[in-house]
Amino acid sequence: MDEVLNRISDLHKENLKNQKELSIALGINDSAVTEWKKGKMKSYNHYLYQIAEFFNVSVDYLLGKSPVRHNTMEILRTDSSSYVPIPIVGNVAAGYTALAETDIIGYELVDTSVLTDGYEYAWLRVKGDSMSPLILEGDLVLIRLQDEVDSGDLAVVIVDEEDGVIKRVQYSTNKVTLVSENSDDYPPRVFQGKEINRLRIWGKAVEIKRKLN
Repeated sequence: MDEVLNRISDLHKENLKNQKELSIALGINDSAVTEWKKGKMKSYNHYLYQIAEFFNVSVDYLLGKSPVRHNTMEILRTDSSSYVPIPIVGNVAAGYTALAETDIIGYELVDTSVLTDGYEYAWLRVKGDSMSPLILEGDLVLIRLQDEVDSGDLAVVIVDEEDGVIKRVQYSTNKVTLVSENSDDYPPRVFQGKEINRLRIWGKAVEIKRKLN
Protein backbone atom coordinates (compact mmCIF):
# COMPACT_ATOMS: atom_id res chain seq x y z
CA MET A 1 0.00 0.00 0.00
CA ASP A 2 1.45 3.42 -0.94
CA GLU A 3 1.81 6.53 1.20
CA VAL A 4 -1.52 8.07 0.16
CA LEU A 5 -3.51 4.92 0.93
CA ASN A 6 -1.73 4.50 4.27
CA ARG A 7 -2.72 8.02 5.27
CA ILE A 8 -6.31 7.58 4.09
CA SER A 9 -6.54 4.38 6.13
CA ASP A 10 -5.11 6.09 9.24
CA LEU A 11 -7.47 9.04 8.84
CA HIS A 12 -10.43 6.67 8.57
CA LYS A 13 -9.50 5.13 11.91
CA GLU A 14 -8.74 8.40 13.67
CA ASN A 15 -11.95 10.09 12.53
CA LEU A 16 -14.14 7.02 13.05
CA LYS A 17 -15.39 7.33 9.48
CA ASN A 18 -16.16 4.33 7.33
CA GLN A 19 -15.46 3.61 3.70
CA LYS A 20 -19.05 4.16 2.59
CA GLU A 21 -19.08 7.70 4.02
CA LEU A 22 -16.03 8.55 1.93
CA SER A 23 -17.48 7.04 -1.25
CA ILE A 24 -20.72 9.01 -0.78
CA ALA A 25 -18.77 12.24 -0.23
CA LEU A 26 -16.80 11.62 -3.45
CA GLY A 27 -19.86 10.53 -5.44
CA ILE A 28 -18.32 7.19 -6.42
CA ASN A 29 -19.12 3.52 -5.87
CA ASP A 30 -18.01 1.95 -2.61
CA SER A 31 -16.30 -0.75 -4.67
CA ALA A 32 -13.90 1.83 -6.15
CA VAL A 33 -12.53 2.63 -2.69
CA THR A 34 -12.11 -1.09 -2.09
CA GLU A 35 -10.07 -1.36 -5.30
CA TRP A 36 -7.85 1.50 -4.12
CA LYS A 37 -7.09 -0.27 -0.86
CA LYS A 38 -6.22 -3.46 -2.71
CA GLY A 39 -3.78 -1.50 -4.82
CA LYS A 40 -5.56 -2.50 -8.03
CA MET A 41 -6.13 1.05 -9.28
CA LYS A 42 -4.91 4.58 -8.55
CA SER A 43 -7.85 6.66 -9.69
CA TYR A 44 -7.89 8.15 -6.18
CA ASN A 45 -5.30 10.61 -7.57
CA HIS A 46 -8.20 12.36 -9.29
CA TYR A 47 -9.97 12.85 -5.94
CA LEU A 48 -7.07 14.02 -3.75
CA TYR A 49 -8.56 17.45 -3.13
CA GLN A 50 -11.99 16.06 -2.23
CA ILE A 51 -10.44 13.41 0.03
CA ALA A 52 -8.40 16.10 1.79
CA GLU A 53 -11.56 18.16 2.29
CA PHE A 54 -13.42 15.12 3.65
CA PHE A 55 -10.79 14.56 6.35
CA ASN A 56 -9.99 18.28 6.76
CA VAL A 57 -6.31 17.86 5.97
CA SER A 58 -4.02 19.32 3.30
CA VAL A 59 -3.34 17.61 -0.01
CA ASP A 60 0.38 17.83 0.75
CA TYR A 61 -0.24 15.85 3.93
CA LEU A 62 -2.03 13.13 1.97
CA LEU A 63 0.89 12.96 -0.47
CA GLY A 64 3.39 12.70 2.40
CA LYS A 65 5.01 15.99 1.41
CA SER A 66 4.14 17.81 4.63
CA PRO A 67 3.66 16.82 8.27
CA VAL A 68 1.12 19.65 8.59
CA ARG A 69 -2.38 18.21 8.69
CA HIS A 70 -4.65 21.23 8.52
CA ASN A 71 -6.27 21.98 5.21
CA THR A 72 -4.27 25.04 4.16
CA MET A 73 -5.96 24.96 0.75
CA GLU A 74 -9.32 25.51 2.41
CA ILE A 75 -7.89 28.50 4.29
CA LEU A 76 -6.61 29.94 1.01
CA ARG A 77 -9.98 29.42 -0.63
CA THR A 78 -11.69 31.22 2.25
CA ASP A 79 -9.33 34.20 1.96
CA SER A 80 -9.26 34.16 -1.85
CA SER A 81 -12.68 33.08 -3.02
CA SER A 82 -11.87 33.81 -6.66
CA TYR A 83 -9.24 31.05 -6.72
CA VAL A 84 -9.74 27.33 -7.34
CA PRO A 85 -7.29 24.41 -7.05
CA ILE A 86 -6.09 22.85 -10.32
CA PRO A 87 -4.17 19.54 -10.34
CA ILE A 88 -0.45 19.42 -11.13
CA VAL A 89 0.74 16.56 -13.34
CA GLY A 90 4.37 15.54 -13.64
CA ASN A 91 4.06 14.37 -17.22
CA VAL A 92 1.49 13.78 -19.94
CA ALA A 93 1.49 10.18 -21.09
CA ALA A 94 -0.02 8.58 -24.15
CA GLY A 95 -3.67 7.62 -24.18
CA TYR A 96 -4.81 10.17 -21.59
CA THR A 97 -7.60 12.31 -22.94
CA ALA A 98 -8.56 13.70 -19.54
CA LEU A 99 -7.24 13.66 -15.97
CA ALA A 100 -8.96 10.63 -14.48
CA GLU A 101 -6.03 8.28 -15.04
CA THR A 102 -3.20 10.83 -14.96
CA ASP A 103 -0.67 10.91 -12.11
CA ILE A 104 -1.53 13.97 -10.04
CA ILE A 105 1.37 15.19 -7.87
CA GLY A 106 -0.30 18.15 -6.17
CA TYR A 107 -2.50 21.21 -6.67
CA GLU A 108 -1.94 24.89 -7.45
CA LEU A 109 -4.46 27.71 -7.17
CA VAL A 110 -5.72 29.53 -10.26
CA ASP A 111 -7.73 32.72 -10.53
CA THR A 112 -11.12 31.78 -12.00
CA SER A 113 -10.87 34.75 -14.39
CA VAL A 114 -8.23 32.76 -16.32
CA LEU A 115 -10.51 29.76 -16.81
CA THR A 116 -13.02 29.18 -19.61
CA ASP A 117 -16.22 27.30 -18.80
CA GLY A 118 -16.57 23.86 -20.33
CA TYR A 119 -12.87 22.93 -20.24
CA GLU A 120 -10.70 20.83 -17.95
CA TYR A 121 -7.36 22.27 -16.83
CA ALA A 122 -4.09 20.94 -15.48
CA TRP A 123 -0.75 22.38 -14.42
CA LEU A 124 2.20 20.67 -16.10
CA ARG A 125 5.63 20.66 -14.41
CA VAL A 126 8.14 21.41 -17.17
CA LYS A 127 11.20 19.24 -17.73
CA GLY A 128 14.16 20.24 -19.89
CA ASP A 129 15.26 23.51 -21.47
CA SER A 130 13.87 23.30 -25.00
CA MET A 131 11.49 26.22 -24.36
CA SER A 132 13.92 28.51 -22.51
CA PRO A 133 14.11 31.37 -21.90
CA LEU A 134 10.31 31.66 -22.21
CA ILE A 135 9.69 28.55 -20.10
CA LEU A 136 12.33 27.16 -17.77
CA GLU A 137 12.75 23.72 -16.26
CA GLY A 138 10.62 23.47 -13.12
CA ASP A 139 8.09 26.07 -14.27
CA LEU A 140 4.39 25.30 -14.00
CA VAL A 141 2.39 25.76 -17.20
CA LEU A 142 -1.40 25.89 -17.05
CA ILE A 143 -2.87 23.73 -19.82
CA ARG A 144 -6.43 23.98 -21.11
CA LEU A 145 -7.27 20.48 -22.29
CA GLN A 146 -8.36 20.59 -25.93
CA ASP A 147 -7.51 18.63 -29.07
CA GLU A 148 -7.09 21.61 -31.42
CA VAL A 149 -5.05 24.83 -31.28
CA ASP A 150 -4.39 27.73 -33.65
CA SER A 151 -1.17 28.16 -35.59
CA GLY A 152 1.40 29.88 -33.38
CA ASP A 153 -0.11 28.65 -30.09
CA LEU A 154 1.97 27.05 -27.36
CA ALA A 155 0.60 23.56 -26.86
CA VAL A 156 1.27 20.19 -25.29
CA VAL A 157 1.72 17.75 -28.16
CA ILE A 158 2.01 13.97 -27.91
CA VAL A 159 4.31 12.54 -30.57
CA ASP A 160 4.06 8.87 -31.52
CA GLU A 161 1.86 8.23 -28.46
CA GLU A 162 4.80 8.86 -26.14
CA ASP A 163 5.19 11.54 -23.45
CA GLY A 164 3.84 14.99 -24.26
CA VAL A 165 6.07 17.98 -25.03
CA ILE A 166 5.42 21.73 -24.96
CA LYS A 167 6.10 23.37 -28.32
CA ARG A 168 4.87 26.22 -30.47
CA VAL A 169 2.67 24.66 -33.15
CA GLN A 170 2.81 26.10 -36.66
CA TYR A 171 0.50 24.95 -39.45
CA SER A 172 1.02 25.27 -43.20
CA THR A 173 -0.26 23.36 -46.22
CA ASN A 174 -0.05 19.65 -45.40
CA LYS A 175 2.62 20.35 -42.79
CA VAL A 176 2.90 20.83 -39.03
CA THR A 177 6.05 22.23 -37.43
CA LEU A 178 6.86 21.98 -33.71
CA VAL A 179 9.09 24.88 -32.73
CA SER A 180 11.23 25.18 -29.60
CA GLU A 181 12.16 28.58 -28.16
CA ASN A 182 15.69 27.26 -27.67
CA SER A 183 16.12 26.69 -31.41
CA ASP A 184 19.94 26.58 -31.27
CA ASP A 185 19.87 23.31 -29.32
CA TYR A 186 16.47 22.06 -30.46
CA PRO A 187 15.80 22.59 -34.20
CA PRO A 188 12.20 22.61 -35.47
CA ARG A 189 10.55 19.24 -36.05
CA VAL A 190 8.59 19.07 -39.28
CA PHE A 191 5.79 16.58 -39.95
CA GLN A 192 4.37 16.32 -43.45
CA GLY A 193 1.62 14.31 -45.09
CA LYS A 194 0.86 11.09 -43.26
CA GLU A 195 3.46 11.97 -40.62
CA ILE A 196 0.97 14.46 -39.20
CA ASN A 197 -0.98 11.47 -37.86
CA ARG A 198 1.90 10.91 -35.43
CA LEU A 199 0.83 14.06 -33.57
CA ARG A 200 -1.96 14.58 -31.08
CA ILE A 201 -2.75 17.85 -29.30
CA TRP A 202 -3.34 17.42 -25.55
CA GLY A 203 -3.99 21.05 -24.67
CA LYS A 204 -3.15 24.73 -25.03
CA ALA A 205 -0.78 26.56 -22.68
CA VAL A 206 -2.56 29.56 -21.17
CA GLU A 207 -0.41 30.64 -18.21
CA ILE A 208 3.12 30.19 -16.88
CA LYS A 209 4.01 30.26 -13.18
CA ARG A 210 7.56 30.47 -11.91
CA LYS A 211 8.60 30.25 -8.28
CA LEU A 212 11.85 31.94 -7.31
CA ASN A 213 13.97 30.11 -4.73
